[in-house]
Amino acid sequence: METIAASRETPEAILERERLWDDLAMTWRHRLEVVFNEILGQEGAEGPTARVFLEVRDRGRSQAELLMVDLALRAYRADHDTWPASLKELSPQYLQRVPLDRYSGRPLIYRPEGTTFSLYSVGKDGQDDGGKFGNNQTYFATQGYDYDLDTMIRP
Repeated sequence: METIAASRETPEAILERERLWDDLAMTWRHRLEVVFNEILGQEGAEGPTARVFLEVRDRGRSQAELLMVDLALRAYRADHDTWPASLKELSPQYLQRVPLDRYSGRPLIYRPEGTTFSLYSVGKDGQDDGGKFGNNQTYFATQGYDYDLDTMIRP
């Protein structure tokens, strides 16, 4: 019994191991979400920090959804040798559901154009600007730009 008691970890060692496990098990996105929720609770969704977090979150999710739809479109083309007439044709074989534009609540904008296509979100101003795209600087500095996968990397 004395040997077992002597080999037991101290409460401090157990807490440190638990902290290390949390750091490994919980991703940085989850931790950021926790911080974000704390800020929302303190200043509400209209606070300046919360507005920035909401925009970054929505932009990141929009990028992921645009990429997912882009890949589904390319898989469809590989199987059918043509682009689908609408995004509805992607579901359920290529996507469980076609995501809605986070900024408008309506379907993402898709236009097949011969050997290529346009796919975009209306972006932060919530209006379809006809597929007018800028870069990181123009998108954030002014209104009137839509958001596509290349917005953040376009020169």
